[in-house]
Amino acid sequence: MEFSWKEITLTLRYPFILSDSVITEKKVVFAECSAEGLIGIGEAAPSSYYGETPQTVIAVFEKARPILGNIRFPFSVESLNDELLRSFPDAASARSAMVMAVLDWMGKKQNLPLYKLLQIDAAKTPVTSFTIGIDQPEVLAKKISEAENFPILKIKLGKGDYDYEILKTVRRHTGKTLRVDVNEGWNKEEAAKKIDWLSQQNVELVEQPLPKENLDDMIWLHQRSALPVFADENVLTIKDIQSVTECFDGVNIKLDKCGGLLEAVKMIRTARRNSLKVMIGCMIQTSVGTTAMAHLSPLVDYADLDGHLLINNDPYKGFAVDHGRIQLPSLPGIGIH
Repeated sequence: MEFSWKEITLTLRYPFILSDSVITEKKVVFAECSAEGLIGIGEAAPSSYYGETPQTVIAVFEKARPILGNIRFPFSVESLNDELLRSFPDAASARSAMVMAVLDWMGKKQNLPLYKLLQIDAAKTPVTSFTIGIDQPEVLAKKISEAENFPILKIKLGKGDYDYEILKTVRRHTGKTLRVDVNEGWNKEEAAKKIDWLSQQNVELVEQPLPKENLDDMIWLHQRSALPVFADENVLTIKDIQSVTECFDGVNIKLDKCGGLLEAVKMIRTARRNSLKVMIGCMIQTSVGTTAMAHLSPLVDYADLDGHLLINNDPYKGFAVDHGRIQLPSLPGIGIH
C-alpha cells in the first residue's frame, strides 16, 4: 500500500471566537492510502492545545510510511491501530488520519459504507447541533438565521458578564433547544450561578465549564448543577474516562483527541459501562473527518458534527443533514466525494 499526504488551509466563514482565542483559519492534513486502484482518505485536524500541529502530523506520517507500506490485503485494521498506538502514543490526530484512510480504503475494497463495515445501524442517527461562536449581537442574529435547518444550537460562552447578553440575544431570535460550551472559561462559583440561570433558558447541557485541572471543583459543581455537564478537554483518550465519573454526566469524544475511529468505539463502550452519556464532536475540519465520525453517531446520545459547515473551502461533500438529523452516505468507505 502506498501512503502520501497533503496539507491545506481552511478559511472560516466567520472568525471563531472562544473563551480564550479567535480562529480565522485552520490547517489540516489529508492522508491517502492507495492500492489496487483504490484510494482511501483520512484527515488530521490537529490542535496545538493537545500538542499536535500540521508539522508534527507530517513528521509522524513520514515515520509511519514503512508500517503502512507493508500492508497487504487481507489484513487486520485492529492490529494496525494497535501498532500505530504503540509507535506513536502521543500523536492522536496523526493516528486518526491513518486509520481513517485505511478504513476508507477497506470500505471501498469491500464495496461497503463504513457503518456497514463496522456493523452499525445507520437508521439510528441522532440530530447534530450547529455551533454559534461568541460574537456581537448583530452577527449572532445572522448566524442563527443561517442555522435554520438545525433544531439544536450549541452556544459558545466563557466571556464573563457578556455571557448573559449572548444568551439573551440568542433567545430574542430563537426558542430552539440550546447546548452551551464554555471551553474551560468559568470558575466554580460563576459556573454554579450561570448554570442555575441557564436551566431556565431551555438549555439541554453544559460542556466543560471549568479548567480541566480543577477536578475537585468540578465534583463540587457536578453535585450542585441544575443541568447535565459534559467533559471535553478533560477527556482525551479511553484512559481518562474513569477519572471523570464523579465530575461529569457525559463525555465528548473527538477523533483528533482519541486517536481514531476504532479508539472512539472503545471509548463509547467504556463510557457506557461507566454510566456516562456520550457525545461525539469534531474540530474545525472538512467533510472527510466529520463524515467519518458521523458513521459512529448511531452509537451515541448526542452529536456535534458541524466543523465542515463553519468553513468556506471544503473540498469534499459527505453526510447530509435533514432538519438536523444525520443521514449517512451509501457510497463505499467514508462516503465522501
